[in-house]
Amino acid sequence: MGTRNGSETAVGVLQAFYRKRQWRQAELARMLGVTGETVVKVLRNLGDAGVPLTRDDSDRPQVWWTKARGWVPGGVFFPKERVPALLRTLVRSPRSRERDACWNTQLKWLHLARRRAQRRIPLLYPRPNKRGSRWSKKAPTHRSR
Repeated sequence: MGTRNGSETAVGVLQAFYRKRQWRQAELARMLGVTGETVVKVLRNLGDAGVPLTRDDSDRPQVWWTKARGWVPGGVFFPKERVPALLRTLVRSPRSRERDACWNTQLKWLHLARRRAQRRIPLLYPRPNKRGSRWSKKAPTHRSR
């Protein structure tokens, strides 16, 4: 097992629970490259800090950990398909400092998401390049507005 500091392991656990809601304890430890005892300690510390994790020992020898559905640290989760309705409701509400602060926060995150989507990512196209290889790298030329 490799050596990690506590914050790296805690961040790794949180990232894992963003990808999947439920993990086997042994699988989580193996993925993070830490011992089972370390992952249990981190999971308990996160639970003490307010992360809604549930331990299930009913499937012995497996131990399962589950994150509460829809939990997001310090925020609220909106599925992608609900965001247009949320923004429509927000923009139609009466102007106020609170409404403008929420609107500006949404605009900031939408701007960041758009910038990420516009990054030039190399793609592989099946055509010969100068060296005769069948695959050549080419960055996309089209950028969405």
